[in-house]
Amino acid sequence: MGFPNPAVPGGQPFPNEVVGGNGALLIAQVQSPNFSLSGQTGWAILQNGDAYFYQITSTGSVIISGSGQGWYVYNGTPGFGNPPVAYAVPDTATEDPFGNALPRTGGVVSQAPGSAFIQMLNATLLIGSIAPYASALPAGLTAGTTATGQTVAIGSGEGPEADAVPSQMTLGDSGAGGTLTVASSDGSTYDTQRLTLDGTALPQTINSTGATTITGCSASVAARKYKFHARVIFQGGSAAGTANFSVSGPSFSSAWISGLFIMSNGTSGMGAQTLDLGPVDSPALTLANSVADIVGEAVFTAAGTFAFQCAEGSAGDTVIIEQVTVDLMPVTAA
Repeated sequence: MGFPNPAVPGGQPFPNEVVGGNGALLIAQVQSPNFSLSGQTGWAILQNGDAYFYQITSTGSVIISGSGQGWYVYNGTPGFGNPPVAYAVPDTATEDPFGNALPRTGGVVSQAPGSAFIQMLNATLLIGSIAPYASALPAGLTAGTTATGQTVAIGSGEGPEADAVPSQMTLGDSGAGGTLTVASSDGSTYDTQRLTLDGTALPQTINSTGATTITGCSASVAARKYKFHARVIFQGGSAAGTANFSVSGPSFSSAWISGLFIMSNGTSGMGAQTLDLGPVDSPALTLANSVADIVGEAVFTAAGTFAFQCAEGSAGDTVIIEQVTVDLMPVTAA
């Protein structure tokens, strides 16, 4: 029998039963008067177990559990040809319930329609392009990679307040020779990594004919290719001898170094080594500040320590390092 109908005198039952004795729906669905799939209004509970609710307000926790394929958010009516704009799925899911291919599997994904995605997976943030739209990528990139010309914006505090705390973003390369690069619209790929080493015990007097590391100008390096650029302000303890600059490091398969010198008395000079890392020697020392510009590169075959060094050219003719800055840059091997 049906449930009493309060709108009928005497509490007569509905002419059509809605649920059976065990509470199971006996009709195709129950719905609100304004239910519309196309208009996305109202609600409906279907006999097959599906349900539609629009404009839900929930208080407290919402728990989703079970062995299903995750949750999906759509812009418009869900269906084939309209992939989700956000979803959380297990690693095994490759498409949504309507057969739309998912550009990424696993984790929580937000994808812009037809162009790019952001994925949070195992404490890693990935930004990438969806494979069917590879033509929109800068030259040299492959669809589905994490380097795709998208923008990562890091705020500095909570607003323009004077006490806002500056933010810092740290990016890690892939190791084993990996390099952070930028693919430009001009078709070139640019290296981005640089470590700046500044002298820390200046002025530093070099009083040995053996190469001496300039304090603060050393760093760990890996087995890979590096470029370096040093700018030095120096002078002599006497107007005699030379300043001999070099680099020490682990073993290498190729290397070169060159130096350009402008002395305080107007003289200049240069030196170069095409199969080694120095030394390159200045012209005769003067008693006022002179400038050295040292550049070079090496392909190290083992990990070790890079050190920028200087020696006096002849015993007793000391070199005084007044200021020094060294830029050390891992680069993509040519």
